[in-house]
Amino acid sequence: EPSPYRMGINILGSRNITLEGIRVTNTGGDGIYVGPADSHTFADSYAITVRDVTVLNASRCGLGITGVVGLLVQNVIVSGTHGASPESAVDIEPGSKYHHAEGIVFDNVTLQKSASHNFAISLHGVESPVSITLNNTRIFDGRRGGLFFVYIAETQAGFIRVYNSSVGKHQEGCVVFEHKAVAPKLDLRIEKTQVGPDCAFRGHGMYDKPIFFNAPHGDTGHVDFSDVSIVDHLPRGFLESKCSSHGKTIELRGNFSLRNPKVLCTPSCCAEFKPTGANNSISVDCANASLHPLKSDDTTPSWLGHVVVNYMNRSRKTYTDKLRMSVLTEFDPDN
Repeated sequence: EPSPYRMGINILGSRNITLEGIRVTNTGGDGIYVGPADSHTFADSYAITVRDVTVLNASRCGLGITGVVGLLVQNVIVSGTHGASPESAVDIEPGSKYHHAEGIVFDNVTLQKSASHNFAISLHGVESPVSITLNNTRIFDGRRGGLFFVYIAETQAGFIRVYNSSVGKHQEGCVVFEHKAVAPKLDLRIEKTQVGPDCAFRGHGMYDKPIFFNAPHGDTGHVDFSDVSIVDHLPRGFLESKCSSHGKTIELRGNFSLRNPKVLCTPSCCAEFKPTGANNSISVDCANASLHPLKSDDTTPSWLGHVVVNYMNRSRKTYTDKLRMSVLTEFDPDN
């Protein structure tokens, strides 16, 4: 029976714990929970290892993390999380600003078939720097999104890194940045990772592109992409940004390769930029975008440039939101 307190394994304010070679199934709450001793002492867990473990059909989260310094999750499969919110395979959500999300490493992990986002990070203004790494992680077959970033305070420091991984087959966007999902002092990187195929495969819904930024309250910060491969089969752009009307700036830096037989890569189709609010007006300045060949045969266009989006709200005051695109997009129509 679903209940947020019926965890399979509960690690509370503990040190030097190793879970190895076990199987956790059909729990009413989280499959495995790692957090503080209680909400009053703020005594987080330290030096926890979860290795060679399978978590199946947990009701709330496959792995719930609310306060830890030093967590290694290695050779782990989490599948079929459903029943009670947030319904994520992994949910990193410190319980208060005094808790930690430090030294968290996922290595050779498979997250699949969750009823919501497969991997969710929600930091809620944690005061200490965070350090979260995903290496060789496969995230696929989710009812909502794959990687989901939300509620990260503008003052948040530290880093989140995803590399040598793959995210695909989700009903909504494979990589989603919801409001307050980036921060100037947070080093957020996605490297050597494949996004797709079958991201937002229904082609509609709230997050209907492989990579989606939704910033209704105004984000400022940056995301670095390096050697990210976009694999898609729908006639659409691979990235959409719904900016705010608060004069904020998000920078995207790095490079993509795009494999989609149904799209010719141009500034208007590689990325889409939309205002939020029914009474905002929008203008997109693509003057700094240019198409130029990447290959000697001139058959593969790419896009390098940035876009400035202007708004006018009900009071007729004009705001300027910028999504700076310092990215190089390579289009490969043969794959």
